[in-house]
Amino acid sequence: MLKQSPSSQSTVELIPMIRPENLSQNQCCKKSLGLILALISGVLMTTYSSMLKLITVMDSMQVVIIRGALQLVIMGLIAIYKKFSFRGTKIPKVAFFLFLVAFTGGLRLIFIFTSFSRLPLGDSSAILFSSPVIVMFLSIFILKEKCGIFRVIASATLIGGVLLIAKPPVVFGSDNTDQAYDALGYSLVLSACLMSAVGNVLTKLISKEVEKVIILFYLGVATCCCGTIGLFTFGHPSIPGYEEGLLAIAIGLLGLLQQYALVWALELESAARVTTVRQLQIVLA
Repeated sequence: MLKQSPSSQSTVELIPMIRPENLSQNQCCKKSLGLILALISGVLMTTYSSMLKLITVMDSMQVVIIRGALQLVIMGLIAIYKKFSFRGTKIPKVAFFLFLVAFTGGLRLIFIFTSFSRLPLGDSSAILFSSPVIVMFLSIFILKEKCGIFRVIASATLIGGVLLIAKPPVVFGSDNTDQAYDALGYSLVLSACLMSAVGNVLTKLISKEVEKVIILFYLGVATCCCGTIGLFTFGHPSIPGYEEGLLAIAIGLLGLLQQYALVWALELESAARVTTVRQLQIVLA
């Protein structure tokens, strides 16, 4: 019978034993961190959305451009410092999904900022946070997640809540009041909800292949491009005072932190759970 040498025995002793309970505990910690990050993301979004209401002179598209520029510069510098490749990935399919994430992210911010300036904050936030309905539907086909009774009940409840908040005249009829129904505002926030859901699902899909910094960098690029096109096509460029300028920079920084927390949460937890946790911020809105 062969005997192990003392050197081999000491080597074996130095290798830590990986137990199933340690793996499950580590997985539980990651999921908990993902849910906490999703909650933080929702709080930050509600905070900068409330701050956006304080801007009266500057066009909302200018705020979008400032946020995109900050995200582009900061994430670009971090990527250079850490020597990340701006290509992101060598897989063509993943690169295409990265493009879709950036494109939908740019459109989403335009729709969000414009709708927040037209609608009450509580209405627009509640509709926007109903995106888990679309995320649950897309995650079944794209991410191959299971559809349980909880998802069906949650989806039906969220759809009912959106109808009660938006009160479309087709369903509830038109009120005999002087206040006109802002169909464009509600259409924009519903489009933002769709873009948010698609972006979250695709971000989850590529989160294991592309660095968070690179994802945020291209989101910043798309935000700048879409914001510039929107400003000179539909907006009204202006030169605001330093107070609104500083407020716009603060909104951009909070938006960057919110986006980073969201991408990190999607990397650790399922897209459906992340978006469901974020909708708890309707109370704050």
